[in-house]
Amino acid sequence: MKTIVRSLTFLFAIAFSLKAHADELTKSLQTALKGADKLEITETLPGAKEGATFQLNNPKAIGKLIKSFDFIEEESGIPHASMGDCRAHFFRSNKKIVTLWFHHSLGLSWPGKWIGESVFTPASQKAWRDWFKNHGEPRFHDWHEGAIIGKERETANRSAFLAVFPKSSREIIEGYDQAYDDYHNANPEDFTTYLNDHPVLLTTKAKLAVSLPDRQDLASVISKALGTLSLRGQDCGSWSWYGHEVELVLETSHLLEAKDFQAALNSSDPATLLGLARLFFYGELSKHFTPSESGPIAAKLIEAVAKHDRAGNASLIFPWLARFSGTQITMILERIALGDLIFPSSDMNLSQDLTFPHLACLLLSKTDSPRFQECLKKVEALKPEYPDDKLALLVARSIRAKTNLLPETIFDSRSTQICLGALSVLEKQRTKKALDLIITKGTTHDWAAIREESVLTMERMTEKTWYQNGENERAEWHAKDIREWWGKEKQTFKFPE
Repeated sequence: MKTIVRSLTFLFAIAFSLKAHADELTKSLQTALKGADKLEITETLPGAKEGATFQLNNPKAIGKLIKSFDFIEEESGIPHASMGDCRAHFFRSNKKIVTLWFHHSLGLSWPGKWIGESVFTPASQKAWRDWFKNHGEPRFHDWHEGAIIGKERETANRSAFLAVFPKSSREIIEGYDQAYDDYHNANPEDFTTYLNDHPVLLTTKAKLAVSLPDRQDLASVISKALGTLSLRGQDCGSWSWYGHEVELVLETSHLLEAKDFQAALNSSDPATLLGLARLFFYGELSKHFTPSESGPIAAKLIEAVAKHDRAGNASLIFPWLARFSGTQITMILERIALGDLIFPSSDMNLSQDLTFPHLACLLLSKTDSPRFQECLKKVEALKPEYPDDKLALLVARSIRAKTNLLPETIFDSRSTQICLGALSVLEKQRTKKALDLIITKGTTHDWAAIREESVLTMERMTEKTWYQNGENERAEWHAKDIREWWGKEKQTFKFPE
């Protein structure tokens, strides 16, 4: 009994201490703000409007706001790098007395006075939101409402994802975070996080892999669950988005073989195909198929993404159009160029440097497509959206006509496919002027892929060798030596017979 009393006394002492410190935070701020008669809000985000976006000169109203401040000690005092969503400046007699940083609808920081952020109590959070809304500034109220909607949306997304799995598999996924917490509570010295070799991840994905005895069923369920997210939207279905449970499922897919995905590949279900596309283009799945197998698979999945994806992943397909070949891929490129297959625009892929039709036309120029001229005419009529769209068509015409129509500034382009196409044109031209352009401009391009291919191209043209194909060796590493050689040999160089 005495032990219980001592324990309760100790807990009450801690609680009292925390409350006392929280009161100190409140009291220190309220003391500093005593007599404040003006309040201004300014922005912190880059590009935001300069100056005050909210201003109030009302000592009584400001005093009511200050009086509502109250903080949770046990959640306060943690330093972080955030500069806050906005700044609240308090004045007394036109002299600024305190500047507070407002953080994510949760609390305030007082630089130079407090350590880290002081987190509002729920009542104080609400008082802050209501006060500003009642005085003509609804942003804090709107942020809060948006957060509630976002949380509800997050819950619905997770439920839709988990609902695809049978109960035995779903329970394993749902228990993943708890298993992780239990592990670290038992092993506090282990600071590893959700790495792909974490003991809990290894154990849990092994359990998930055997939760369905038929591996084709497992592959189909995994694909459909991932694709369900892509059907729901960018907030959960982006291929670059990884929640812990999604990461677990992705890692589990690595335990499957190409043959396990056959049923999923034969499916016409949009969710299943979108999930497969994520695994194929953004995961490891494409590596399990031969080049002859990959072309038809890629074509089917590219079409699925163009038609069904709602998560902004269409633009992530952009670089993959050039990585596969074959009849089905050529037909996909024709449909893109002719406008029969349209990819929704997205701001997610910063590497996209041409429109899909312009890229498709450029890639078609390297094939034997009988519809190239038809596609070229169709794309030429489109309004360019990227700086190099017209240049892409110039390169395409050069490749098909087997004539150099390229400007000497061709390697100023930031488009990998334009520069690779230019290299193929210059190699076939086989003149000293073309070789000079490759050596002086191609081997100094900003993109490593262009520098690499420029070195290999000039080696084929000159029949001279610098690159030895050694372990971990890159051809571009010899670019400087090649330019020095060219500076000495340019005047007298002759192509091999």
